Amino acid sequence: MAGAVIYYIEQVDGIGEEELRELLPFLSPERREKVGRYRFPKDRVQSILAWLLLRYGLGKLHGIKQPPRIETDPQGKPFLPEYPHIHFNLSHCEKAVACGFSSEALGVDVQHLVPYKEALAKFFMTPSERKSALLGAPDREFTRMWTLKEAYGKYTGEGICYPMSEKAVTEGYTAEGCILQSYGLNGFYLSSCTREEQSVVKITLSQLREFYSSLPWKGDCL
Repeated sequence: MAGAVIYYIEQVDGIGEEELRELLPFLSPERREKVGRYRFPKDRVQSILAWLLLRYGLGKLHGIKQPPRIETDPQGKPFLPEYPHIHFNLSHCEKAVACGFSSEALGVDVQHLVPYKEALAKFFMTPSERKSALLGAPDREFTRMWTLKEAYGKYTGEGICYPMSEKAVTEGYTAEGCILQSYGLNGFYLSSCTREEQSVVKITLSQLREFYSSLPWKGDCL
């Protein structure tokens, strides 16, 4: 795989559980159990699509057709113990689901547009970042900066446990040598952080169905 690839599905809020029923057999038992614990349909849909994108990317980029075994490191970041050379990261929101792949550590975050809130902005934005946001398009900058800082935290493994309001971030190369990028898409922002050059690819539900219809093995529930 040359460079990092981030797959995403948009307009997730328009996808119902019934549309995904035929793809449920491709979920792992662990993912099916997790999906079943969600109270709201939108959360179940996002969880299902996240797993489907993970298997899609593993198949398309690496030829891996069997469902992967996932474990978590001490920081809680998921990884593939059978494929240590493959790094991945999942993210979802009301508007989109994303899954990124890289041969290096990787952080990906998606977030639908939300209104600027000063109290929350103080939690994760520096004073200069807040000032800049208020001079332009506050809601968009607020959302974009959140995804950038989330992606960076996922890249480092710290999540949101680093001093976000003290660390300014900008797109491009960071001091650690990774590349931070954000994309303003259809009602949401997607940001990614890794050492590799990155490409972003939109996937449709039809493409997922086509991919899964070609798999010879569906899962333990069949």
